[in-house]
Amino acid sequence: MISRKDIALRAGVSVSVVSRALNNSGYVDKEKKERILALAQEMGYSREPAAMRGNGNESRLLLFYLRDIRNPFYTEVFEGISEEAEQKNYGAVLFQSRDYERIPRLPVDGVIFSNEALAVDYLKTVGKKYYLPAVSCSYGYNYLLPRSIRQIDCDLLEATVMLIEYLQKRGHRKIAMISSEDLTQFSVRLIAWRSAMLPVLGSRLQDYLFAVEEDSGRKDVEDPFEFSCDFYERGSIGAKRFFESGCDATAVICFNESVALGFCQTAAAMNRRIPEDLSVVAFDHTYISKYFTVPLTMVSLNPHLQGRECARHLIGLINGEAGERVHHVPVEMIEGASVRTIG
Repeated sequence: MISRKDIALRAGVSVSVVSRALNNSGYVDKEKKERILALAQEMGYSREPAAMRGNGNESRLLLFYLRDIRNPFYTEVFEGISEEAEQKNYGAVLFQSRDYERIPRLPVDGVIFSNEALAVDYLKTVGKKYYLPAVSCSYGYNYLLPRSIRQIDCDLLEATVMLIEYLQKRGHRKIAMISSEDLTQFSVRLIAWRSAMLPVLGSRLQDYLFAVEEDSGRKDVEDPFEFSCDFYERGSIGAKRFFESGCDATAVICFNESVALGFCQTAAAMNRRIPEDLSVVAFDHTYISKYFTVPLTMVSLNPHLQGRECARHLIGLINGEAGERVHHVPVEMIEGASVRTIG
């Protein structure tokens, strides 16, 4: 197998120069870069990656690589990608296979990963063998990725703090979390929630976290190939567990909008009123917000804008344009009617 060291020896440069040329990161003289890319293709470093094709052979297609095609959040991300791509005379396609080895054979000019876990897993495997311009959605974990992959980041830590502060300003002290993660896992949402609630709840903190796993089985949420995830069902289960536990929280934060929809509809079936009996907030702000009987208060992560920015940055990368290593998409409060003021 051809390595970057082999290319460096042929080109008469250092391995670091070869890496910068292949990753399109850092300065490399134009003629030297063209020679390195030509040698990489000649030596079979990659199986015809789109980034090394000659001028005029571009497919003008962007690949969106995701793990959960049923998640409304990613539906809106993809809509944003497609809209931006179309405006720049590109197209966009979805890809969900576990087989990274298929990517070099796909007629695409670049790839967008739906989260950091997928991007990291890709880089650890076939991403070492060839270069393809890449961008990743990220959610506060962007330290995991090298400079060669640009990141379009929605800050979940900031978003969680915004929700907690919003509730606290309305008199809520005991705030529960309906989550797909537990305290043993590295979760930006739970880090922010734990930091705010530990001084209030103390040793009872765990009693206010309702971590719901599908099918009563333990799944590793860090697994980049956890394709099936019924968030609505998790919200429904979370509601049953919350009300049956007798938890005295006056508000809950739901993992996302789909979890909140399952929670609220199950609460209504149990004759619990939102917000009179319990205040509910969540993350995302997608098209499913119209299905709530009581308009949901939430933090918008701007998925459509995130998708547009992913496509814009990837197209810039494909065309050799300089850009930010991490571009931040703003998060914002969307005030509905699902929170009551206490006191």
